[in-house]
Amino acid sequence: MRSWRNYAYPHDTERPGLLVEHGATAWSDEVDLARTGPYRHPTGIAVLPMNTLPDHEHMFHGDLTPEELGDDSGRKVYTPAEWCDRVCRQTAAIAEAGGTVTILAHPLCIKIADDWATFERLCGFVARFPSVTATQAVERLEATPDAARVASAPDR
Repeated sequence: MRSWRNYAYPHDTERPGLLVEHGATAWSDEVDLARTGPYRHPTGIAVLPMNTLPDHEHMFHGDLTPEELGDDSGRKVYTPAEWCDRVCRQTAAIAEAGGTVTILAHPLCIKIADDWATFERLCGFVARFPSVTATQAVERLEATPDAARVASAPDR
């Protein structure tokens, strides 16, 4: 095992150290829209934060509808097109800042939402940017001392 991504983001304070003890070099359980890329956790593991709006929590799909959510939830949820617009803007801002974008997009959520139209649009947009594996993102972190910088891009 070289990298770790847990379901639904939960983790305790012991997780990073346990991952390092078992040889993991990258961990991606954090959502942090202010990050422009990976950074080092105090244990030494590279954290690859999801730095765009995750679809499951922020895009209407299935039972997550405006009617079910209600007016008083305070939660920002968007139509598939609006969600995609935001993720594309976030992606462009992070790329422009020289960062590494990590997008969390669940195929089932997008299939249910609009039968892949949003996913196709999103893939078409991100295809114009270079892609990296988790291993390459960790290597890039090693080579870029300021990779832990925080974005100040608008609409993040």
